[in-house]
Amino acid sequence: MHGGISPELDDLNKINKLPRPSEVPVSGLMCDILWSDPATGMAANIRGVKQTGWGPNDRGTSYVFSDKTVDEFLKKHQLDLIVRGH
Repeated sequence: MHGGISPELDDLNKINKLPRPSEVPVSGLMCDILWSDPATGMAANIRGVKQTGWGPNDRGTSYVFSDKTVDEFLKKHQLDLIVRGH
């Protein structure tokens, strides 16, 4: 993963189906895997993040995601870890 995960990423094969080359859209799967971030500090305490695992990103695009969301993602996709590129 370059940036993070996406609520739209229910099948890892969707990554292979993304058009290349492509302009990065302002929302959606490609945007999220490039720009979503883990919810840390105060962002981890936003009510939406605590309830759903997702919240608004202060970058103004994509989401922040909780530790719980990462754990669920890893289990669903039978992965051991996610390594961020930045």
